[in-house]
Amino acid sequence: MADMGFNGSTITFGGTSVLEVTGISSSSGGNPVDVTSSGKTTHVFTAGVPTVEFTVDVVGIAEYGTTSSQTAISVNSTGAIVITWNDGTTDSSITAAIVTNVERTGSLDSPITSSITFAPYGG
Repeated sequence: MADMGFNGSTITFGGTSVLEVTGISSSSGGNPVDVTSSGKTTHVFTAGVPTVEFTVDVVGIAEYGTTSSQTAISVNSTGAIVITWNDGTTDSSITAAIVTNVERTGSLDSPITSSITFAPYGG
């Protein structure tokens, strides 16, 4: 269905659009805590604090802003993240996020691309 496609999805960082987005992924993990005692015959777990992480792929260097005024996104930058999917939902956000990794790649006859990883900020 056309309205379920990625095209048109956007992401903001610190209230400003991230530029040249080609892909967005969000993940959430359960982080189980092992509570196995010596009397158990198998490991048993309880729920731990979930892990949340967003990765955004862009063409060029990682920037946000407008076409006339860009700011580079660098490791340890902080701000709110909001993903607005093309279907109209904004089910993905981190109100206080930190950039944990920025990876830039390029190869012959291909564009330079960057991948930015965001996680919840607790500082």
